[in-house]
Amino acid sequence: MIKSDTLFVGDTLQFVNVALLPYYDKLEYFQLKIDRALMSDSVFTDADFEQLCDTAASDRSEGLYVFKNMNNGDALLLNVIKTIAIKSPETKTNDVNIEFLLKSTANVKSEFNPFRQGFRFKIVNKEKQK
Repeated sequence: MIKSDTLFVGDTLQFVNVALLPYYDKLEYFQLKIDRALMSDSVFTDADFEQLCDTAASDRSEGLYVFKNMNNGDALLLNVIKTIAIKSPETKTNDVNIEFLLKSTANVKSEFNPFRQGFRFKIVNKEKQK
């Protein structure tokens, strides 16, 4: 995990122009793992979700997007992935994690497929104005 900074409740963290690159293989799924009691997310518009994802196999409420009609080597550019801090964990550190998983048909060791990248940061309540 890469350690980051602090978000206040209500803040939005955006990842812009995220390229999902399968190289010579086919993208199978993308998953955004977050604590959904503390954060919400937006990855695809409704139209993009219907066009790109197998709606029966995907689960937007869990951040799982299973792709359909992808060909070997097809890359996918996600314009904006948004996560919104909705609640502080109210722990000693207030740390939360985001993990991105991308699975392709690549024949590699399981620790590399799905590919994982994560971030850790704090969510805190805004101080009251005096």
